[in-house]
Amino acid sequence: MTLSLAPDASQASTAVSQFVTAWNKVIGDINTQFAVSPNGTGGGPLEADNNLRDIQNQLLAAISGSISGNSGLVNLASIGINLNTDGTLSLDSGTLSNALNTNFAAVQNLLQGNLRRGRVSVQHAQPDLRPHARLDRPGPARASRRPTSP
Repeated sequence: MTLSLAPDASQASTAVSQFVTAWNKVIGDINTQFAVSPNGTGGGPLEADNNLRDIQNQLLAAISGSISGNSGLVNLASIGINLNTDGTLSLDSGTLSNALNTNFAAVQNLLQGNLRRGRVSVQHAQPDLRPHARLDRPGPARASRRPTSP
């Protein structure tokens, strides 16, 4: 019997998409606190809270960090996760898919490695992207079981 292991790019893509959705929810909630209309009204109850502003700055610093080398996958934009002007993220699934299929290890290193800036680490916000083995499961199996020759 031969067991082959390969990264599960589909699972990784789903995890990254879920992260982007969760990130956008958090940033949207924070942005709501600072939203002021042109006539000067509005803003949430935490509009003047410097702690919230500090948290927002730390999150944005962490998400915009970069590393060197790593086969050219040095920041989130290089794997299709783009920072918008309002602090939310957009996902280019084609770029992410290409990165996962051509250099899964570099994507994993970027997301789970030492991408640090300030006191916040993206490492703690990322899902587990380690390869998983599957034996004869229906669907897009990543591992196969073949009888060995006598």
